[in-house]
Amino acid sequence: MISWNGLTAIGDSKVMLPAAAFILAWLASAGARKAVLWWCLLFGMAFALVVASKLAFIGWGIGIPALDFTGISGHAMRATAIIPVLVFLVFQQSDARIQKLAVSGGFLLGVLIAMSRVMVGAHSVSEALAGASLGIAVSAAFLRFAQPMQPLVINRALVASCMVVLGALTLTKPAPTKIWLKEAGLYMSGKSQPFSRSGQRADVSQPLNSVR
Repeated sequence: MISWNGLTAIGDSKVMLPAAAFILAWLASAGARKAVLWWCLLFGMAFALVVASKLAFIGWGIGIPALDFTGISGHAMRATAIIPVLVFLVFQQSDARIQKLAVSGGFLLGVLIAMSRVMVGAHSVSEALAGASLGIAVSAAFLRFAQPMQPLVINRALVASCMVVLGALTLTKPAPTKIWLKEAGLYMSGKSQPFSRSGQRADVSQPLNSVR
């Protein structure tokens, strides 16, 4: 049985961002221009919100202390936004019932990944819930647009190779997004130290546990 750490690894940028790119490539290869535009718009906006919320806390301490909120969970957003769409495209030519079950499973996996962020101590409940809610809104909006479309003709070899790559990426080290965000937040705010959950500035020589 997969562990909470194993689930959280699936939602890492090293896996989910390539998955988002694969979705884009599949749609483009099938000539679905409107779908490409919708995917870029929806996921791009959600991604920007996650980054902005994290930078706001790192550089300026903007959050909601009462809810232990320091930024939207990127893992939760990515998992719930990407996995249902990925599954939908893989099973789009299958029987309608099978497709619905598969997509439902994709949503469930995304929610479990969001939960894993709380279980491993990486996020508060409010942060994981915000990320999952945002991601579900993205995938639900995209699926609402995509379902009336004719089934896309996607190269099966391309799909298979992409899935193999994603599986291999889960075994690699996590992407250093915390470091990148910390450096960006400090640069933009002009500060030398990031904010911590306690409201005090953390020692930049130590790991930034508050940026997740």
